[in-house]
Amino acid sequence: MKVSLAPRGYCPNCCPVKAGADIRFVLYNKVNPDKGAIIEPHTSGAARRAGVDPALPTVIFIHGFTEPSPGKSGRAIVDAYLSRRDNFNVILVDWSELATFPWYLPAVRNVKFVAERLRNFLEVFDDSGEIPMKKLHVIGFSLGSHIAGFTGKRLKRGLRIPRITALDPAFPEYSLR
Repeated sequence: MKVSLAPRGYCPNCCPVKAGADIRFVLYNKVNPDKGAIIEPHTSGAARRAGVDPALPTVIFIHGFTEPSPGKSGRAIVDAYLSRRDNFNVILVDWSELATFPWYLPAVRNVKFVAERLRNFLEVFDDSGEIPMKKLHVIGFSLGSHIAGFTGKRLKRGLRIPRITALDPAFPEYSLR
């Protein structure tokens, strides 16, 4: 469990977000199954340099509240996909600095910010052909489910995520309206 003395993100008492440090995109594949390689967002060619193979399907996993990255759920996703006969690019979205215990409400407020960063990441790398949207599956757990949904909703230029899976979506602060 990730614990912090002060919340980080977008709220009146939050510490400011550290660009590039509070949200990270980490690639795992059969060449690099254990440590992962960080993909620098907004940098053309960065996904290929990290080891993304654009010919392969890509799975993006977004963890939930208080989970470090890679936590149990992220590691389970990586291991499940990399143990298959087929090859995959598996990218974990690490937003653990913005989702620390006991700061649930600030974490909820950070969901749309993380979704916006992921949307931008996907659009940049779809444009460059490094992570084609047509081969993408986004999986979110708990608050990560809401990040996945908001990301899909915010895509521009007619882009769509072909498959979004929400695992145990968070309910507090997300009632049906």
